[in-house]
Amino acid sequence: MIISWAFILLSGASTVFLAVSTINYLGFYPALNQINARITSLVLVNASTGGHVLASVYIDNPSDYSGLMVATIYFTTYFSNSSNVSLFQGNPLNGFQSYFTALPAGTHVSLNASLPLEPGQTAQLSSFYASSQRMIIGSCTLDVKVSTFLDNALGYIDIQQSGPSVQNLQLVVTDPVRV
Repeated sequence: MIISWAFILLSGASTVFLAVSTINYLGFYPALNQINARITSLVLVNASTGGHVLASVYIDNPSDYSGLMVATIYFTTYFSNSSNVSLFQGNPLNGFQSYFTALPAGTHVSLNASLPLEPGQTAQLSSFYASSQRMIIGSCTLDVKVSTFLDNALGYIDIQQSGPSVQNLQLVVTDPVRV
């Protein structure tokens, strides 16, 4: 008798588990089209001691699917001023960050991607910033990849960027170098 009840309880628990898993799985493909990302700020940090450009990235998962992780953030940028003079346009700077941070259903995450600068690049950017009355725009492209249960078959999956493919953001400098 106890074995019968144990089997019934185990069968019921298995059915509930399979139903919940199936409902979550059915939300997988629609979720991929709902997730979006955008760069919210671009900051030149530690310009006086080497420097790197920090991109703050907002990633939103408005879906009900809960099996996603932010795997990588990759961005490129070049800079221009109000006179349409540009810096690094022919050879944009590239930033990359690897995360593996959960992206739960119905939430968003804010993450940073860093772009380390070589000393010559820091000097060029600081000089450009100073000669442009401290008002330069970073033109950025963003590529965010998510990790799913399909990684072995498909690799990481690109998620869409909110808005235009190139974002223009004012560069903020935390500690400008005196040029």
